[in-house]
Amino acid sequence: MDLKRVFFLDREIVISNKEQIIKFILSSSKQDKTLKIFTLNPETWLKTRDLDFDDDVLWIPESISVYYAMVFLGLKGCRLPGIDLVSSLLKENFLNVICWGGSDEDCKILKNNWDHLSFKSKIIEAFDGFSENQKELIKLIAETKKVIVLVGKGAGLQERNIIQIAIKKNPCVYFGVGGTLDVFSMKKTRAPSVMVKFGFEFLWRILFEPRRLIRMINCYPVFFIEVLRSKFCIKK
Repeated sequence: MDLKRVFFLDREIVISNKEQIIKFILSSSKQDKTLKIFTLNPETWLKTRDLDFDDDVLWIPESISVYYAMVFLGLKGCRLPGIDLVSSLLKENFLNVICWGGSDEDCKILKNNWDHLSFKSKIIEAFDGFSENQKELIKLIAETKKVIVLVGKGAGLQERNIIQIAIKKNPCVYFGVGGTLDVFSMKKTRAPSVMVKFGFEFLWRILFEPRRLIRMINCYPVFFIEVLRSKFCIKK
């Protein structure tokens, strides 16, 4: 099946619903195809502008900023938080999960907590995000069927690392999940559902991680200026 996509700023983004995206992911896994899933917000947009993306990349619009930017540009606004997509995928389907990110202690906690997440998918291994362990990771991917690799290394770095290891041509689904692994390990608590529903989850994160405000200041103005340019500048 094909997914609906639109051109937004400098890349194509997926506007199909969650159920359709999950079917596409499962189909790719069944056919032993490589698929890279990235979530789009102003920070990931800015920190990946220098990268080239193949046809096997799905950009999922996840932030309220992207939603309103789409509406402003005359597109149908849509928004799907990455944690909701990956949680639904793992909850209802039997996949082998490899996680990559966080400290060694974070990985141990994540593996111990996995059974409490009510996922049908099982965790095979968790690699910390600070060691030189790419060879071990790639070897395990090659040995494992129906595998999805959840990479939580932060915006920009996780996308680059996924592109690097995907060159090895081991059929796999890669998913850049940011802080989702921290939520899965209960290291962090997700925002109340009402804040999630209306797209204000970022305020909850700023409350508990004030340094995020600096990251927003560094990337949001550039993002909004680019949206304005796309709206009003005449293309030759």
